[in-house]
Amino acid sequence: MTLVIAHAVRSGIAALNVVAGALADPRTRHVEVVYARGVDEIAAALDAPRAVAIAREAGCRPNVDFLFGLPGEDDEDRRLTIALAERIAAAGARVHSHAFMPLPGTPLAGAAPTQISDDVAQAVARLESRGAAYGQWRKQAGVADQLVALRRSRPRLPRA
Repeated sequence: MTLVIAHAVRSGIAALNVVAGALADPRTRHVEVVYARGVDEIAAALDAPRAVAIAREAGCRPNVDFLFGLPGEDDEDRRLTIALAERIAAAGARVHSHAFMPLPGTPLAGAAPTQISDDVAQAVARLESRGAAYGQWRKQAGVADQLVALRRSRPRLPRA
């Protein structure tokens, strides 16, 4: 997978979708890499630190998407996710932070997000203060709470 990303960056492809979501934009010299902790097959297929190294070698500053508050996320998931975010930031990537939102029409529409812990929020804030992270994760967490509350307040219609 990382070789595909490297080829896309080096050959100047305007946009590339790879399983797990890598995008390259030669105009800005940025690469988007999506990392999903807890999905072992994807994590194994897409070695985010290696993808960052390849993008940096090609002269790009990669942006790596992180999704916080996934249903079922536990302390170990959070610890490993923050460790990876700090590792890739130290390697020259920027962390693009997102909060899980149970959007209608998606497979996880009925799932409740896991509360983003204070230690995760503080770790992301430290990265943001250094310019190593950005994103609308705080606002998205609020939207997620609103979606859950709305879903709970609406009566379920019987299925035909």
